[in-house]
Amino acid sequence: MIFDKMPDFSKNNECETCEYTLIEKIGKGEFSVIHKCQCNKSSKFYAFKEYTDANGGYNFENTSKMILTTYCVPYLSKIFYYIENRSVFIENGEKKIKSGLLMEYINGINLEQYMVAKKLKLNINQIQQIIKPLLIALKGLHMYGIIHRDIKPENIMIIERYIRISIKVIDFGLSTDKRISKEKKGTPLFMAPEVLEGKPYDEKIDVYSFGLVLYYLIEGKTIIDADDETISYNKKVQKLCLGFDNKLDKKCRSSHWKEYPFLFELFRNTIKKDPEERMTMNDAYDFYNDNYLANTYNNLFGKRKHANLG
Repeated sequence: MIFDKMPDFSKNNECETCEYTLIEKIGKGEFSVIHKCQCNKSSKFYAFKEYTDANGGYNFENTSKMILTTYCVPYLSKIFYYIENRSVFIENGEKKIKSGLLMEYINGINLEQYMVAKKLKLNINQIQQIIKPLLIALKGLHMYGIIHRDIKPENIMIIERYIRISIKVIDFGLSTDKRISKEKKGTPLFMAPEVLEGKPYDEKIDVYSFGLVLYYLIEGKTIIDADDETISYNKKVQKLCLGFDNKLDKKCRSSHWKEYPFLFELFRNTIKKDPEERMTMNDAYDFYNDNYLANTYNNLFGKRKHANLG
């Protein structure tokens, strides 16, 4: 499922020579604005992440590695080029000099919006169509030595095709290729305890964030209620730092956990407070894949013992 050959970049040569008309703003970050734009040469739509602060962008080396990774790993939103101080953008009829990333435009909604549209309740088929590609995407990122650092529902795009669901992981603005880091980056409700505590961390922080997204998919809410005004922000952070190793029975109320116990085991082993006890993303993918196949077999054929036809 993960490609290791060099992608063919020649198909996107137009990106380097094209001018782009900025159509509308579709997102905003602390250091960036994301535009929907159209190539005036091919009429294709792209997303352009404009850096509005010089300190908010990638260094070139990191960007090049991320571009290659998004081409090689399925379910990652592709990055095509880093454009630096070029007047190739047309805004309100005038050419403008801008810097940023030219990216794949995804015609979909993020996971948080999707959950709201489904009234915070997904069936097991919908959940499994999201879990597996998310595992593949994160496994691939880690294989190429990159930590995402901001896995959360808003950074998972959902594309519906009839009854099928596909996903794309987006927003690599906080990603790093440092093996060990101490930078406090991410979204607190989906951060691993070691990040919140300012301790050194590695790629296993993405595993923890995946576990919290899995909980959100099954329970229809975050593991700590972000809107609970009876608990201060600092108290919520303290709870997140303590972890949930001994509180899962009270937290996991959905019938899906009992019907599909391997999902509970996956969740339990991805949110271990101690990173040494936590699964790797590769372990999580293998565990899910093996148990999903066994579960599918049992659903199709029951738990009957078959005679050995030797």
